[in-house]
Amino acid sequence: MVTPLSNANQPEQVILYQGGQVFNAAVQFNGRVGFVLMMPSTSASIFINNTQLSDTGTYQCLVNNMPDRGSRNIGVIGLTVLVPPSIPSCRIQGTLDIGSDIMLTCNSDEGIPTPTYAWEKLDSVPKLPATAMQDRMQGTVMLRNISTASSGLYQCTASNAIGKSTCLLNMQVISREYCRTAGNCERLLTAIGRRFLVQGSLTKGFTVSVFKQCLTQSQDRK
Repeated sequence: MVTPLSNANQPEQVILYQGGQVFNAAVQFNGRVGFVLMMPSTSASIFINNTQLSDTGTYQCLVNNMPDRGSRNIGVIGLTVLVPPSIPSCRIQGTLDIGSDIMLTCNSDEGIPTPTYAWEKLDSVPKLPATAMQDRMQGTVMLRNISTASSGLYQCTASNAIGKSTCLLNMQVISREYCRTAGNCERLLTAIGRRFLVQGSLTKGFTVSVFKQCLTQSQDRK
């Protein structure tokens, strides 16, 4: 029997050997569970193929030798299915003005054990500025007093004991001097657009927000 993690008060029968026959009971285990040895056997070990997160739970093995009507022998074991981190989501909190403080965030919706996160700026030494404050458990990094030198491609890696996954973020710090004219804004949008095409799947909305921010700054200077 298995006690599902979602409802410990309603155990479900996984597999049963009785009367010379093997019975599979729980629908979610159909085709994935079986006895390791041909029954009858002194071993009641089972295997579970294609393990799923829903397989996590407490498993009980009940042995009763008929017609013995004494107390049944029960063994209990816990199973935790490990899950590699899902593709994380990378975001920027704050405005990309020179001198601003911003936070880069990274989070995976799935992962057991809980993933840890590491940020780095690609093609850069050091990987992050000395003043950067990184929280590997929360997946954040604080960048203070950013400049045009802070621009570039940043990568977050989510990892746990069985795997890792990454996301990319293309950050372009905006210079107010460059944003004096709408023409420069258009050239900035074109340049960033080319980088998006080369570097793969990055959030297009971020490109648009950069353009709008640059255009707003150019209008403020008028």
